[in-house]
Amino acid sequence: CSISDEKCVPSDVVDKAWHLFIIHTKLYMDFCNKYFGKYIHHFACKGELDYENFYKTKVKSYEIK
Repeated sequence: CSISDEKCVPSDVVDKAWHLFIIHTKLYMDFCNKYFGKYIHHFACKGELDYENFYKTKVKSYEIK
């Protein structure tokens, strides 16, 4: 998500963990800045996308190269 211009969708497990993490705003902001060089915003998208199929088609692009 920090390097892609496309929408990124995490797995359901990662999304749940992300939701728990972002409510600790200072920790989350510090983490983002340290590891990604910028704040990674969370945008709700379940209503906009076929979430499960979108994730399955994008998972290959998430591999670190």
